[in-house]
Amino acid sequence: MNFDPLGFGCRLAGFLTVFASQLSIFTLTIITIERWFAITKAIFLVKRLNRRNATIIMIIGYFFSIVLATLPLVGISNYSSTSICLPMKAEDPLDMIYLLTLLAASSIGFTIMVVCYLHIYFHLHMVDAAHGCVFNRETAATKKMALLVRLLRTSWVTFNLEISRFLQISHVLLRLHFL
Repeated sequence: MNFDPLGFGCRLAGFLTVFASQLSIFTLTIITIERWFAITKAIFLVKRLNRRNATIIMIIGYFFSIVLATLPLVGISNYSSTSICLPMKAEDPLDMIYLLTLLAASSIGFTIMVVCYLHIYFHLHMVDAAHGCVFNRETAATKKMALLVRLLRTSWVTFNLEISRFLQISHVLLRLHFL
């Protein structure tokens, strides 16, 4: 497979990277919301996420991820602008909007995850203090998912900071170009 910046391999690697990263953030966000609802709203046993709704939600996630990963293949930004085959081109406003959308999607997902896990954490400690009991299964599942969120956040913080820095530089260059 050819991985030069203009080759098919680079476009394929870029597509798979954007697709997988967006889908993983989407999936973890949905799992977090489901865990939050199951733990903090345990009284509503009939309002759980069923298989049909989960399938619809995941189809939406796949569609969203495929659309975001396909846009650089059709001319909005591109995977050939950097040696790491990521869509970092920001030469026109559409490219900037695309990069901001990638940044916003991951940032919104992480924010939802953090807020939900903080609420779960405080809810479990409040219930534990009030009733003197510990919910071992819920606590263990919450700790495992919180670890996954922390690992994913750590890997994406660097990428999001790079995109932010790149957008600032590109914005200055675009302003100079249109003057």
